[in-house]
Formats: sequence, C-alpha cells, structure tokens
Amino acid sequence: MKQAAKMNATAHAIKAPHGTKLTAKSWLTEAPLRMLMNNLDPEVAENIRVGLMPDSLRGMLFSPPDAGAELDLATSVGFSAEDLDRLPSELSMGDLRKLELA
Repeated sequence: MKQAAKMNATAHAIKAPHGTKLTAKSWLTEAPLRMLMNNLDPEVAENIRVGLMPDSLRGMLFSPPDAGAELDLATSVGFSAEDLDRLPSELSMGDLRKLELA
C-alpha cells in the first residue's frame, strides 16, 4: 500500500518492481500491476516510434490489399486461389491452423 501512495505522489517517476518480492496482495494482482508499471517506467517502456515501418501507418492501413502477395502467401501454406474467396467461417480447423503457421 505504501508504494501505491508513493506512485500517486510521484506519478512521473514510476519504476517497475523487479524480482520476486510482491508489491500487491498476490501474484494474480501483481502481474497486471507490473505490466502497467512497465509501460510507465521510462527505462523499460517501448518507444512506439522505433517500431513503425518507414511507410506511414495510415498508408499501410488504408492502401488496397496486394492480391499478388495474398496469393503467394496462400499457396505457400497449401491453399488454392479459390480458397481466398471463401469466408473465414467456411474454413475448417485444419485450414485455420495452416494460416496460423504462415
């Protein structure tokens, strides 16, 4: 409880705990607390700008799909061109596992 009060007083300086010592009542509550604190800890938080591709995110999201790339991927895991026209609900579990491994 002391650490929670300390976090509220210094919200800009949150440091994620390390090791096996609990700061919450149990590991069931400690795990999500550490995940949140890791996102706020400047030493371990990810810089989202580093992970972006050189193309703009908007361009990747709103550009039309590349049919050739989709067909190449489909054939590489054992699908035919006709399978691309099927709805996801029409695929069997085996088909879904093929896609999962692609």
